[in-house]
Amino acid sequence: MNARESGRLDVADLYVSMSGELFDTYSALLLYGGSLSPEIYQGLVRPRMMAAHTAFSGLWSRDYSAVHAQTKKLESSFGLGVELKNSIKFNRLVHMSLANRLVPDGPSLRRQAGYVNTVATRDEEDILDEFFRTRRMRICRHEFTRQLRGRNELVLADLAESPITVSYGRASVDRFQGAIGSRLERFAVIAGKVARTA
Repeated sequence: MNARESGRLDVADLYVSMSGELFDTYSALLLYGGSLSPEIYQGLVRPRMMAAHTAFSGLWSRDYSAVHAQTKKLESSFGLGVELKNSIKFNRLVHMSLANRLVPDGPSLRRQAGYVNTVATRDEEDILDEFFRTRRMRICRHEFTRQLRGRNELVLADLAESPITVSYGRASVDRFQGAIGSRLERFAVIAGKVARTA
């Protein structure tokens, strides 16, 4: 193996490893954001989503489509590896567990509306950004890291004051939820590495 091949493998390992860490962070943030009660979700959040669009879906997130595209690119270039595949699989389990807890007897708004589009339109992406008050613009790496760290600190402070006590009845999810704080403490560090290698 020559130096160029060795360097390429090092980069591949770094990208795959960080991607697994980021998917685990994604799972942690899903559990944090979904820790509200089913009553609050059904009575307040879901009606607001329906008011924005009857088929409102997280699949409309520009971040979702970007992550999906980058994961495909990573897979075609380097392969995903066992750990990253496990992180992706666990992320799906977390999403399913959240859905079952918040909407135990019903489909998602997207399915309820009979929506069949698999690729979000620009209008749908705009609806989701507006709902979450997301303003998108080009920023430098330092500002990117600063914003992530600031949001991370707010979440950690909230967790310290109000620990999550939700039970999903799935040992792996409940165990992971118990370590959300330590997982998010790593987030800013990982994000800084991603910014430096972007």
